[in-house]
Amino acid sequence: MNKRIKRLVNWLSEQGYSFRFSIVDQVDWESDTVTVHPNPNQEHLLYSLLHECGHIKIGNYDSYNKEFKSIAIANWDSRHSRSNIYRYKKLKEEMDAWEEGKNIAKECGIRLNKDRYDKYAAKWFMSYVKFYSDPNSTE
Repeated sequence: MNKRIKRLVNWLSEQGYSFRFSIVDQVDWESDTVTVHPNPNQEHLLYSLLHECGHIKIGNYDSYNKEFKSIAIANWDSRHSRSNIYRYKKLKEEMDAWEEGKNIAKECGIRLNKDRYDKYAAKWFMSYVKFYSDPNSTE
């Protein structure tokens, strides 16, 4: 594990989260664990981990439940996950997590190539757009 990844793992620990490799990139809110796929490209691994850290940061804002109310509603009423407002807010949350990842990198003293980070984020963001624009998609 390189030193930039170690800095993020330390940041996660300070936030009360553990880190491990898995087949999926996600924040498990119940176990306070962040998982990312063990990408052999260390730069892409870093970017994915920054994105997941971004989810933690925005998820801890007091305003999260207000800003992303439709996501919370879908957690208890799955019909809502097919609404346009839900899909819009999911895309906004993903975009915000990518942007917050850059702030976390700065906070942790991690230098980023912002052009490559944005290119990687755009690739994944467009996959979310494709997923959420499909009227048959459900999580």
